[in-house]
Amino acid sequence: MLAQFTQPNYPKDLTPNEMLSNNDIRSSWVGGGFNSYYTGAAVGDEFYIAGSEFPEIETGDQITKVKFFHELGIINFESGNVEFTNTQYTIKIYENPTLSGPYAAFGFYSTAIGTPVYTQSVTLGAEESGQAYELTLSTPYTVTDNDFWVAICFDNGKGAMRLGSADPSSDGKYYMYRDGSAYGAGIVIGKPNFGSISVPEYYPLGISLFIDDGTPYEEHSDLTVKYLDTYPGATQYISDVSITDSEDLIIYPVIFNNGTDATSNNATISATIDGSPFMSETSVDLSGFYSLPNGYYTTIAPGGSFTITAAEMTNLNLSGIFDICFTVTYSGIDPASANNTVCLTVTRGEIALTNCDMESLFITSNTDYTPITGSVSIDLADDITVFPAVKNNGPDEANNTANIIISVAGNDVDNQDVNLNGLQNGQILPVTESGTTLTAAVMDLAGLTGSFDICMTVTYNGTDADAGNNTTCLTVNRTSVGVNDELRNNIGIFPNPANDLITITNAENANIVIVNMVGSIVANVENASANQTIDISNLTNGTYFVRVKAEVFKFSVVK
Repeated sequence: MLAQFTQPNYPKDLTPNEMLSNNDIRSSWVGGGFNSYYTGAAVGDEFYIAGSEFPEIETGDQITKVKFFHELGIINFESGNVEFTNTQYTIKIYENPTLSGPYAAFGFYSTAIGTPVYTQSVTLGAEESGQAYELTLSTPYTVTDNDFWVAICFDNGKGAMRLGSADPSSDGKYYMYRDGSAYGAGIVIGKPNFGSISVPEYYPLGISLFIDDGTPYEEHSDLTVKYLDTYPGATQYISDVSITDSEDLIIYPVIFNNGTDATSNNATISATIDGSPFMSETSVDLSGFYSLPNGYYTTIAPGGSFTITAAEMTNLNLSGIFDICFTVTYSGIDPASANNTVCLTVTRGEIALTNCDMESLFITSNTDYTPITGSVSIDLADDITVFPAVKNNGPDEANNTANIIISVAGNDVDNQDVNLNGLQNGQILPVTESGTTLTAAVMDLAGLTGSFDICMTVTYNGTDADAGNNTTCLTVNRTSVGVNDELRNNIGIFPNPANDLITITNAENANIVIVNMVGSIVANVENASANQTIDISNLTNGTYFVRVKAEVFKFSVVK
């Protein structure tokens, strides 16, 4: 079942593990889990989050809040009742912690962990019980190049420290007071390992830090249009539909929010059919009660559908293949305007196939149709943009659609259906709005050094007299000297953002773990290949982390 627009209760309250947004956009929470209780905490115990181990936290950021769970009273567990009594908490921040001591080989470290640079206490009572408490620091802590840990201390009773699910990526990000008496060590600091030394199980602790990156808050909503197969009870989004000459056309367009934020402004909707106005600009309220959260849609038409009768289509001379296009314009911040107009390709009646010869081309630009062939050379620091296009070499006018695939170094990066209806003999049609761009950073991550090919393949759904020119390739040479070998050994992710598949480059024989923002493992690959492809089609939109060869990378899923 597809995500649907539902009310009320949105925008929802984020759990401490959910990023409010990407750190490049605005402030965010990072930290541990709140799924279960650790019942062994006592007076004087301290629990640590190693802030400098989180890639989201950068030098110059400020830590302005600390979030932890407060519980008073008796909680019933399967093992028996536990009474939590702690009301006094102290927040401590340490810099340059040193993990040392005679029992370090066992994972137990001296409690003298570093230089204390900040202390703040708070008393909580019954009103705050049973929920995560956000403590605003009286003086924000500015992140420097020093390593830093933040501690939660239970000062006067048994405390309710919460845990997330077991997660290997939590190793080294959290620590806690432990009883090392079995080793003669007394009270020591150790990782929250509830497995064994040989088979550890690391759990994220229920401590979260709020990062302020210093930039003003800006709400971002990325609105687009999608078409449902039916309503209600939709099971998929569609891009084309076929009907007979006698059938009415029923379509189910919706406004979909890809953005990190729920909407809070109005949007306008307009539509065309076969290039002519079909629906004039209409305002849609997407604020307050009608706010549209990330990953949800709302219908455009009353009742969910528009109907165009067979008689109306005949009067409009709509036959064969034509497009219905809806455009959504948001009054707030929409960072991706390229997807504001989306078309549904309609095939009406039988199509008498015409004889065409479709040729794939890379052209100079979307305004200069001069073909580019052979190879191009760029510096390692340069981005590259190619402009794919289709030429109809005739002899007939096109009256069908075509499938366009663009690949980079043998990997498909774009697959779309394009309506070529009306493309005349000798005409060239650009198939992307602004070309296809590969940034230097993406090429580095993908290990695209030296020479590689960018290719385009067109498959016409009518009669194509010559399939020999359906694929064209452009060789890209990245030419800076002395850097290629170093880049070739870098681990990277491609593409990023991703939809269905990601490739981890230079990951030979590594174990790859992908976790979501709440620390749960969503994919795990052992003994990976050099360029390991991973299916992420089941992941929802959001930010994820990949751990490979002790390195952590962040990527986004956008669908």
